[in-house]
Amino acid sequence: MKARQKIWSTFRIDKKEILANYHKLLLKALRDREQEIFLYLAILGPALGGFIWLLYHFDDTKPIIVITATIGIWLLCLLGAWYSAALGYNYRYITLQLGNLERDLEIQDNILASWVKSPEKFLKNYRIFCRIPWCTPPEVIIWFWFAFPVLIAFTMIAAYYYTHHWILILGIAPFTLGLISPIYYGCKLHSICNKEIQRNTTQKENKEP
Repeated sequence: MKARQKIWSTFRIDKKEILANYHKLLLKALRDREQEIFLYLAILGPALGGFIWLLYHFDDTKPIIVITATIGIWLLCLLGAWYSAALGYNYRYITLQLGNLERDLEIQDNILASWVKSPEKFLKNYRIFCRIPWCTPPEVIIWFWFAFPVLIAFTMIAAYYYTHHWILILGIAPFTLGLISPIYYGCKLHSICNKEIQRNTTQKENKEP
C-alpha cells in the first residue's frame, strides 16, 4: 500500500513538472508570435518601396506596369492582414491553453485578474457589436493588422491618381477582406471555446455521485 502511494505521489510530481515545462514553452510561444510579423515586413517593405519608385518614374504610355504592381501590393497586404489575424488567433489559442494549465497547476489565483483565462470569458470578450465573433490580434500585432488594409487603400488611391484606370476600384475587395479577417478566426476561436465548455460540463457531470 505504501509503495503504491509512493508511486502515485511520484507520478503527481512528475505530472506537475511536465505541466510546468509545458507552461513555460507556451509562454515562449506567445513572445514568438509577436515577433513573427516583423519577418513578413521584411518582404513587404521592399515591395512597397518599389511601388513608390514606379509612381515617381511613372510613364503615361505604360500604365499597365503601375496597375500590375498595385495588384501585387494588394495581394501582399491582404496576405499580411490575414497572416496578422492568424497570429492573433494562435496567440488567443495559446492563452486559452495556458488558462487550462494554470488551473491544473493550481496557480490561477496568482495570475492577474484581467488575464482572460476561461472559455466563457473568451466567448464574452471576443465579440464585435455584442454578437459577431471577433478575434483581434494582441496589442503589438494589431497595429500591423490595421496597417495592411490602410496600405491597400493608399496604393489604390495613389495608383488611380496616376493612371485613372477603373480597374483600381476593385481594391475595395481586398480592403474589405482584410478588415473582416478577425471574423473568420473569431468563429474558429468560439468553436474551440464551446467545445471546452462542453468537455468541462461533461467532466463535472461524470464526477458527480
